[in-house]
Amino acid sequence: MRFQVQGLPLAAMLALAQFAIGVISALVVWLASNDALLTKAALYGSIVAALPTFYMGLRSLTTSSEADPRKIVGGFYRGQVGKFAMTLVLFAIGVKLFAAQFVVLIGVYMLCLLTYWVAFGLSIDKDT
Repeated sequence: MRFQVQGLPLAAMLALAQFAIGVISALVVWLASNDALLTKAALYGSIVAALPTFYMGLRSLTTSSEADPRKIVGGFYRGQVGKFAMTLVLFAIGVKLFAAQFVVLIGVYMLCLLTYWVAFGLSIDKDT
């Protein structure tokens, strides 16, 4: 079973899901703590997850399946390197901005990463 919403690419759906998880998590953090800085850290954690996911999708997954295989693999590797670098930079900024709230930031980030496993589970063909 392929999971797709009205032609929206999977990478964009994953990034949107990650950001939605971040918004929901930030709302929960706000309701539990009434602390604006903790809430911002939660939102930033989702941005650290969603932006590199979206970048990876734009950079590597937009190549036509009929393109030269070397071009497809090259795009994938460039996308992964860019995603890794972007994640490192975003985490460095997050440590600088939210050092005291980093547990919340990393917790929401890890929660957002669960979208990969959900997408994987939805993509498994149950008939085989």
